[in-house]
Amino acid sequence: MNDRELIWEAYLQINEVSQNYIDEVKEAVANNELPFNNIFGNKLRIWIPVSGTQTYKEMMEVIKSIPDFDRFDSKTREVVQKREVEAKYGGGVRERRINLGRAISSIKMPEDKKKKFLDWFATYNDSIEDMEKLKDYAIVISRSPIDILRMSDVGSITSCHSETGSYFSCAIQEAKTGGPVAFLVKKSDLDNLGEDEFQDEEIFEDPSRHIKGIVALSRIRIRRYIDKENDEEIAVPEVRVYGNKNLSGFYNSLKDFFMNKQRGLDLELMKKGFKDKTLLRKGGTYTDSSDSHLFNKLFGSEEFVGNLQHDEEDSEEEIVDRATQFEEELRGFHNRYASDIKNFSIGYNVDGDDDYTYYSAYASLTIDPDEYGLELTDDYFEDIESYTLRSIKTYKEGVKYYDRIPSGYKNDDNFRKIKKFIDTLTSMDSFFEDDMGSLYYGRDGNIYVQVGFGEDDSNTSHDTDDYHSFCNKISSLDDEADKLKKLYIKALRISGYIKLDEDEEIMDEEEFADSLKNLSYEDNTIGFNDAQYILSINRNLDDTTNTGFDENELKLRKLNSLLPKLVSGFLKRYLNKFYKKRVVSRDDNQLKFKDFYESTMNENDKELEEYGISDVSAYVMGRKEFDRYNLSATFGFDVDYLGKDRVDVIKFLDNHIDDIKNYLSYVARDIYDIEDNITMGLRKTYGRI
Repeated sequence: MNDRELIWEAYLQINEVSQNYIDEVKEAVANNELPFNNIFGNKLRIWIPVSGTQTYKEMMEVIKSIPDFDRFDSKTREVVQKREVEAKYGGGVRERRINLGRAISSIKMPEDKKKKFLDWFATYNDSIEDMEKLKDYAIVISRSPIDILRMSDVGSITSCHSETGSYFSCAIQEAKTGGPVAFLVKKSDLDNLGEDEFQDEEIFEDPSRHIKGIVALSRIRIRRYIDKENDEEIAVPEVRVYGNKNLSGFYNSLKDFFMNKQRGLDLELMKKGFKDKTLLRKGGTYTDSSDSHLFNKLFGSEEFVGNLQHDEEDSEEEIVDRATQFEEELRGFHNRYASDIKNFSIGYNVDGDDDYTYYSAYASLTIDPDEYGLELTDDYFEDIESYTLRSIKTYKEGVKYYDRIPSGYKNDDNFRKIKKFIDTLTSMDSFFEDDMGSLYYGRDGNIYVQVGFGEDDSNTSHDTDDYHSFCNKISSLDDEADKLKKLYIKALRISGYIKLDEDEEIMDEEEFADSLKNLSYEDNTIGFNDAQYILSINRNLDDTTNTGFDENELKLRKLNSLLPKLVSGFLKRYLNKFYKKRVVSRDDNQLKFKDFYESTMNENDKELEEYGISDVSAYVMGRKEFDRYNLSATFGFDVDYLGKDRVDVIKFLDNHIDDIKNYLSYVARDIYDIEDNITMGLRKTYGRI
C-alpha cells in the first residue's frame, strides 16, 4: 500500500468514527422528546439578535435626521455635524460634536420612542463602540443533538469536548440528555438560509464529512436542570465563551433571553431548590463553572452556594471530578503559555471541595538589593509590612486622620514616606499603577512585587480562561523585567529607603531643573518614551530642493528608526572620552569642534548606564519650507536617580550641548545624502556613520 492509499484509509477511519458517534446520538434520542419545548416549540433551532443591536440600528437611522449630520463617532459616542462657514466669517467647514444622549433628546419623535432610545443609551452607554461590530452578528440557539455533539468542532472552536479531547464522552452525554448550545454567527450567513433550511438536521459546516454550511465564531453551553418536585426544566447559560472572545454581549444576550423566556423562575424558589438539593443537573458531568456561580450570574445574586447533584441516570460517561478538571486545564495553559517566562515566578493552586471548587494564581517579580549593591534603610521592612497597598493608593489629602489612615498604621511620618514611595512608583509605569497587587519583603532579604489576579486582586477565580489571560500578561511583562526592577529601585532612592553615599544624595528636582541652560526637565509628563531631560532642536537642511516630499518622508522614517541607537552610542563614547567627574563638568567652556575628533569612533569599556543614563530617545520631524527642508529634532534621556554624581553628568551634557546638536545634524545630512562643506567638515570630525 503506497502513502496515498495509507492517508486515504486513515481519513476513512476518522470519518467513520465521527459518523458512528453521530449515529449513536441519533439512535439514543430517536424516541425521546427534545428538551425545552416551552422555549423552542416544535423547532430545532431559534436565533436571536445580540442584545441592543436592533435598537442601535434603528437609532442610527433616526439620528441621520439631525441637521448637518456627517457621521456618528462610536468611539467618542458623539454625533458629528459639519457646517459650511460663510466667507465673511472665514469660510471653510466647521465641525461640531454632540453627545449621543443630548442628540437623541433634541430630535422630534414620539415620546415612547424617545424613551426607548434614552433607556437604551443608559444601558449600553459603555459598550456603544462594540455595537457597530455586533450589529452584524446573530446568536443561534440549538437543541439539535448533532449540533450539541459537535459543539467543539464547529468552525475554529476547539476544546476538551472535541472528538480528540479528553472529555468528548461528556459531549456525547450532553447531546443525549443535556441542554442546548448557543453559537455566535454572522447575520449574513443566516440571511442566506431559508426557514426550512435553518431547521435541517445539520446547518454547520463539517469538511470531514463533506457537509456544507455556516461557520460559528464562538459558543456558550446552556446547562439543563430539572426540578425533581415538578419535573420543570430550567435553562441556565454558562459564563465561559469558547472561540472568539473579543466580541462582547454574547453572554448578556443569552441571560436576557432566558430570563425573559422563563418568567416563572422565582429567586426564592430556586434558592430553596438549591438548598434542599431538589434541583438536578442533566447531561455531561463536565462543568466550566460551579452551579452556584451560574445561578448567581443569571439572577444577579450572591446567595447561591456550592454545586448541585448530577442526575445518576446520565452516568454512561465517566464522572469528572471538578478539581481534577481544573488541574488538567490549568496545567495545559501553564505548559503552553508560561514555560518561557524567566523573570517572574508564576503558578496556581486548585482548592475547595466538590461543592465549591476554585483556584488561585500568583506571579511575582523578585528584586535582590545585593544584585545592585544597595542597602535598604531599617524602616523599609517595617513600612512595607505595615501598610496595605490598596489603602495607600486610595489615600487622599484633606481627609480626617482617622478616616484616611486605618487604625493599624503607626504614625503620619511613616505613612507619608511609604505614600511618597507608592506615588513615585505608580507614576513611573502603568504596571505599578494597574497590575501591582501587593509588596512584601522576604526573610531572604529580597523584595517581591506581586501581580494582582482575579476580581479586585482577590487572586482567585472559577474560570480557567482567566489563567490563560494571566499567563499572556505575565509573558509580556517578562520582557520588561529589567526596566521594572530599575524603576522600583529608583523609587526607593527618591523616597529615602536606600542608604546613600555622599555622591548619591538626592538633589531637589525643581531646584536642579532651574539650573539647566539647554536641557529641560519634564518629569515624565510629555509622553516622549521614558525621557525626563529633553532638548528641542531646529535645523534647516539645504540642498533638498530636488528631493520630492514623499522621498523626504521615506528618509525621515529611516532616520527615526536609526536615531535612538546612534545617539546612545554617541553619548557613551562622548562621555567616555571627555567626561571627568567633578572636573570637566564644572567647566562652562564649550569643547571646540576639533577637540572632538574621533570621539565617536573609539570603543570604550564604560557603558552608558554606568553614568546613570537610560531610555535615550531621539525623534525628528520634517517639513518643506520654500526651498529648504526644515527638521525639528527632540532628544531626551532618563536618569536612574538625581544624586550628585548624576547631576554632574547631566550638567556636563547641558554645558556641551552643541556637540549633540552637531551630531544629530550630521546623522540627518548623511541620511538625506546632502553633500556640502558642512557635511564634509562633520565627516572629517566624526568619521563615517
